[in-house]
Amino acid sequence: MNLANKITMLRIGLVPIFLLFALPVPQILLTFFPSLGFINQYGLVISIIIFILAACSDKVDGYIARKRNEVTNLGIFLDPLADKLLVAAALICLVEKSELSTWIAMIIIGREFIITSFRIVAIGQGKIMAADRLGKYKLVAQVIAIVLALTAIEPIGLLSDFPLHNIFMCIAVLLTIYSGIHYMYKNRSVLEGVVR
Repeated sequence: MNLANKITMLRIGLVPIFLLFALPVPQILLTFFPSLGFINQYGLVISIIIFILAACSDKVDGYIARKRNEVTNLGIFLDPLADKLLVAAALICLVEKSELSTWIAMIIIGREFIITSFRIVAIGQGKIMAADRLGKYKLVAQVIAIVLALTAIEPIGLLSDFPLHNIFMCIAVLLTIYSGIHYMYKNRSVLEGVVR
């Protein structure tokens, strides 16, 4: 496994760690492990840092793969999958904290599930489909919206006076829908292969 793919795997590994710090520790665990109380106090800040580092690693592994001419089919498949897992985990966290409507999370996660299934069908036809430019723009919008939403949560509350995170989340949702439709239409030959 090359370095770029190892970084992608690291991003996937950061997802459960992000959730560990983003969600509050249940009271029953605090009863037996009181030292975990620091997660409830500082976990949100730590989770934001982890999320930003994981999201930025997407650029790093892509750059390394191209620079070293080590673009592989495994990397083409795992890279967008890692992004989807990270975004889905953050959205679930925001829903859990009542900072995001469930229907918004369902639209974004549903789109990612559909596109991933679409890619799996393509693999069955011997085709490896990389993410397109619109998909990258969509991911950037999602990451910005999620970071802004996380920083708006109390006790951080950096954006409590102006709902900037809501504006970016709307942009992210629109880009999510449009990029998904565009991607499937552009690669409609995959669906034609299934219908036949």
